[in-house]
Amino acid sequence: MKIAIIGAMDIEINFLVSKLLNKKEARLGNFTFYQGNIFDHDVIIVKSGIGKVMSGILIATLMNNFSNIDKIINVGVAGGLKPLQIADVVIGESYLFGDVDLSSIDDVPYGKMANFPLLIPSDKELLDLAPTAHRGIICTNDKFVADVEVAEEIISKFTKDYNILCFDMESAAYAQSCYFFNMPFLAIRAISDVIGSPEDDFYTNVEKACIASNEFILDFLKNLSKYVNIF
Repeated sequence: MKIAIIGAMDIEINFLVSKLLNKKEARLGNFTFYQGNIFDHDVIIVKSGIGKVMSGILIATLMNNFSNIDKIINVGVAGGLKPLQIADVVIGESYLFGDVDLSSIDDVPYGKMANFPLLIPSDKELLDLAPTAHRGIICTNDKFVADVEVAEEIISKFTKDYNILCFDMESAAYAQSCYFFNMPFLAIRAISDVIGSPEDDFYTNVEKACIASNEFILDFLKNLSKYVNIF
């Protein structure tokens, strides 16, 4: 199976890059794509950069320059809501924009981007085979959400009681781009900071969370090797 793995920052992918066998590098624009093998998989690992715009640019670059990709997986960190703790792993069942509002010009719910689902789903096959972790909605904003009041304000804008577990700045944008290209997608995020807990500082815990998400995805890839023939 050929899998592309994306992180927003170097620290989110460095550990995985170090595990590549037969590593090659390809430079396209401002992106460096690391290609090689992990277990039985052909793997492409790349840093997109932070935010929704960079996420979309990266997916478009990936899809237009690499053939036969079977799945795209996002790996990295996120700010979690209690009772999540530092380094807990969250698997996105679906993805939601927390700062999209077209309601003043069209009869659409808050958070829904035109011509896309409100909740952009993950790939069912990847979800079914993923190891045990927290599962729910990842909410994406062009804002680093660190305050409980800000998180609660975003959540209050949705009409339903969605199971939002964490906040980041890329996952829903990756998911939207993959939905556009009809490419199976899953995001795996480890908690780097607990929203509203000053002692759980992002900079103090980001490396620990990155290692947790990277080790999780290594276990995931090893497990996928058992089922590679089903895809």
